[in-house]
Amino acid sequence: MKNALFLLKPLTIILIVSLHTSCKPDTKPAKAAQEAFAITPLTMMNKTGLFHARGEDHPYKAEYYIVSGFQDDLATETVIDSFMCSNIAGDFKNFHNYSVTFYKESAITNIKALTQNPKDFDRYSFSSDRLYQYNWEYGKFLWVNKIRGEDNPATRFTSPCLE
Repeated sequence: MKNALFLLKPLTIILIVSLHTSCKPDTKPAKAAQEAFAITPLTMMNKTGLFHARGEDHPYKAEYYIVSGFQDDLATETVIDSFMCSNIAGDFKNFHNYSVTFYKESAITNIKALTQNPKDFDRYSFSSDRLYQYNWEYGKFLWVNKIRGEDNPATRFTSPCLE
């Protein structure tokens, strides 16, 4: 019996230590929680101008935003739709093409990096970090593309905004 008690003591200690270490709370926050969701204007890339087609000049306007803390889910898509509708340009009906594009923040697609290397916007961001592109023609909603790779967008033809 003494031998059995002698063996139980180390087993009890191991069990107590195991339970203690497994019950410790995780002090490291999840990566998604560390990176807060935010939408930031990328005004340095915005464009307004004219394009020539069928013998006429047509006005266009393009606006860009960076999304940090992006999650590819319906809740995030709904937030971006809502943001889009709340921040649509007051003069969007004046443009043959009015587009708003959202990009995922990355090591290359961020304000600091693009300020230093603006050519990376066309070289990298467009094909690698583009998320959503909304398009209107003279105030009429055309479509929103949810980008899934450069050549595979999912297109939605219903407006997220009440027009």
